[in-house]
Amino acid sequence: MASLMWSCSDDDDNTSSRIKGDNETGKTSLVLVAPTALQNSYVITKPNKDNVWETFSVTAPVTEEATYYLEVVKKGETFDKATKIGPFDKATFEVTQGTINEALAAQGFLVPNKLGEVRVRIAEQTKVEDVSVTFYSPTMDFGITGWGKLPEQLYMMGDSPILGTWDWNKAPLMKGVDTNNDGANETFDAFLYLKSSEGFKFAGAKNWDDNGNYGMGSSDDGVLVNAGSSAGIKVPSDGFYFVRVNVQDMTYKYVKMNWGIIGTPTPGGWGAETAMAYDTTDGVYKYSGTLNQGSGDNGMKFRCKNAGDAMGLGEWKFNIGPSFDDVWDGAEPNISVPTTKNYDLTLKIAFDGKVTVTGF
Repeated sequence: MASLMWSCSDDDDNTSSRIKGDNETGKTSLVLVAPTALQNSYVITKPNKDNVWETFSVTAPVTEEATYYLEVVKKGETFDKATKIGPFDKATFEVTQGTINEALAAQGFLVPNKLGEVRVRIAEQTKVEDVSVTFYSPTMDFGITGWGKLPEQLYMMGDSPILGTWDWNKAPLMKGVDTNNDGANETFDAFLYLKSSEGFKFAGAKNWDDNGNYGMGSSDDGVLVNAGSSAGIKVPSDGFYFVRVNVQDMTYKYVKMNWGIIGTPTPGGWGAETAMAYDTTDGVYKYSGTLNQGSGDNGMKFRCKNAGDAMGLGEWKFNIGPSFDDVWDGAEPNISVPTTKNYDLTLKIAFDGKVTVTGF
């Protein structure tokens, strides 16, 4: 793959009668063969990172011992700030979607799925009479939407005191999840109580400018919009919610969580969850009632089937075993109930999904 991050510089002047490079004359000697024109609005995507974005071809006044680069810069900037893609040893070369996206990120286009205006040119570096010279093509302007550089973190801001009431110093970080197992967090999760009157948005930095201003568009359709004009998202009814944001696919989902207990010691056995009630004063789910003695296969768990189903994650995605660590203790054994009696159980879920259980 082509390397990036070469610095652009002019070569030493030479006043002999040799052919002079464009770096000395200010001309553009490379003749573009392809592309004849660039599109106004390319869209490149991470799943297609190895696919060819564009093929470039030039004719040059000198071709011996030549190397070629594609120089990329923000439209309006000078090429001394360019990112170079290359080197290529042929006057015809291909640039993949992944490579151009890396160059865009190096130029500061970090926000995913946001149109950027870019200028490029081709540079040929060679020697004439043992003097290094550079020839350039005419510049080409185009628009492109890439996947940028995914935010390494995501803040959730909003009207709720839990979300800092729009105060950056109090906005909590969501839990990042590498759903694609590629070393980057594509999704971010949060667990919290929300009121229907309280709007919320997301950002990759403690401001709305540097790395995303994520909200919804004209409707609550699950499509994440990155713009200053994006609206705050609001849930339809008060309750304790699981919120998931995917900054790669530009989607968001939320679901009100109906936690319960399930297993042999519970009233519903393994056939159905016995509902827990959410106490808004204490911020916990509660169950008060009889549990029968049981352990091993005859033990019990906390589970939230409705959230797993709604998110397409499976009915056992959210369940809690005896470590009482977090809401994803799916592979753990069942919780043992030591004796048959009345229990007052509480389940508290933190913003990051960590849990506290009392009552056993």
